[in-house]
Amino acid sequence: MLFSQRCSGCHTLSYAAANGSAPNIRTAQAISGPNFNVRCERPITRVLYAIVNGGFSGAYMPQNVVVGQEAIEVAKFVATYSGRQAPLLIGVTRCNALSLGTIPTSVSAPIAAADAAK
Repeated sequence: MLFSQRCSGCHTLSYAAANGSAPNIRTAQAISGPNFNVRCERPITRVLYAIVNGGFSGAYMPQNVVVGQEAIEVAKFVATYSGRQAPLLIGVTRCNALSLGTIPTSVSAPIAAADAAK
């Protein structure tokens, strides 16, 4: 639900019924985000980085589009379900074969403290 509310306008991910990415790169707009059906987003820390910093270019995705425990939940969701429709390529490891990784304590501790203060 969080992904649908905060991310689906720009990103595609079938597990969230989201179709925000441009279907054709030639007709993409600046705000058309990556298609997570085919783009692998692992480990979880990679997704958290993008959430906190406004993507990897910092140009269009808002920083902290979700925060606190919600950011961790969205990161786990994207890392778990992204890349499942990526084409099989020789020499490229399938996304579901890569480790999800873990949330570093330096990230989760401040988030837990902020949630406890609510």
